[in-house]
Amino acid sequence: MNNIIRRLLIFVFLTPFILAGQNSFIIQSKSASSKTRELKTNRTYTIKTLDTIYYHKRLISLTDTSLKTTKNVKTQDSTMTIRRYPNQLANDTTYEKVWRTDTFEISFRKLIYLEKSLCKNTKWAEPFLYIGVGAALGTILIPIIAVAYGPDEAKEAAVPIISTLAICATAVFFATRTITYDMQDDWKFIRTKATTR
Repeated sequence: MNNIIRRLLIFVFLTPFILAGQNSFIIQSKSASSKTRELKTNRTYTIKTLDTIYYHKRLISLTDTSLKTTKNVKTQDSTMTIRRYPNQLANDTTYEKVWRTDTFEISFRKLIYLEKSLCKNTKWAEPFLYIGVGAALGTILIPIIAVAYGPDEAKEAAVPIISTLAICATAVFFATRTITYDMQDDWKFIRTKATTR
């Protein structure tokens, strides 16, 4: 018991220092200067520009006129993989291109909006999605049960199906919510919050 309390106290004590050590960018509302938001660099964003949309991009740095982020670039190099199978004469040889991460700049004049998900990780919602699809398919059984066994049995069958569908739909709804910052009309970058050591 003392070990659990000790670990909990260490976690509570160290969390502010861990969070303070993360870089972030500050954006300010153009209509209300006291309204600001912090954009963490450890999150991924959808970045829409006049030319295209970039998905799952991290914010790297900021200048007076542009925002720097990353992209994957295919190089001229390739790797060869030979797979040998026991008790067989044939081998599989595959060649794969080597990718590297590079940075590029997006001008503020081309930047339309930044969008981030409310949930940093949405993997937890996948079981709810699959169960919800099963519950939605289960609603087909309700009129069949009503014809075969009567309306009372159909009501009893509908309660768990509809309840499951409502719970799963709520979880998926919250997992897919996003916040969009309109960088053309509503928001602007004002500074970088530096890492505190």
